[in-house]
Amino acid sequence: MCCCYVSPENGARTSLYLSRNGFEQLKSGQYYDDDTTIGEMNPLGSNKAAVDSLWAISEKTFGIEFKI
Repeated sequence: MCCCYVSPENGARTSLYLSRNGFEQLKSGQYYDDDTTIGEMNPLGSNKAAVDSLWAISEKTFGIEFKI
């Protein structure tokens, strides 16, 4: 089995962790990793040109336009 696959139980761990903790215990805007620690965002996530490009390509690919 590939190292990238996890059981449904382990796959749900982060979502369950976040849903069971109050907003005051979480850090807004942070990325929570698989083991519920705060992970580092990929640098492309803060690259506005890359984000805008991905957004435009996604809208074109799926034929959906979002007015935001």
